[in-house]
Amino acid sequence: MAQRGAGARRRGGRTLAAVCSSWVGVSVLAASLIHGSYVHEFVHDGRHLLGFPCH
Repeated sequence: MAQRGAGARRRGGRTLAAVCSSWVGVSVLAASLIHGSYVHEFVHDGRHLLGFPCH
């Protein structure tokens, strides 16, 4: 039973990591397509929180 819970936690962690990485990639793409600083400022803190540089 403990192994089943550990597997679910690992899958959840991998899913969360994939979602976070995707969000960073999408935000970088959106910032490059939309001129101005609105998108950059919107996702700026989230990227730093996740450890991705933005400058």
